[in-house]
Amino acid sequence: MQAQNPQSQYLAQTVPILFLAYRQTGAYDKALALAEKTLATDQSNEDMLLVVTDSYLQSKKDPDKVHAYSAKIVEVWSQGQADG
Repeated sequence: MQAQNPQSQYLAQTVPILFLAYRQTGAYDKALALAEKTLATDQSNEDMLLVVTDSYLQSKKDPDKVHAYSAKIVEVWSQGQADG
């Protein structure tokens, strides 16, 4: 869908589903790549934030991103608790 119509209004709805499908089928590299691409423009998905943060933490690379994503997770969770 993205190749045929990158401006599709439905594309944003498919990304979390594709991310979950990748994770459930063991395609963690694809899930991680999709999450990193998505988080570059939209940091509202808790699952993606957790996966990317954990990946950086486990690989012990880019500690600044670990801290930034961790702070974003806390922010998203705090907003969810305030809204709900």
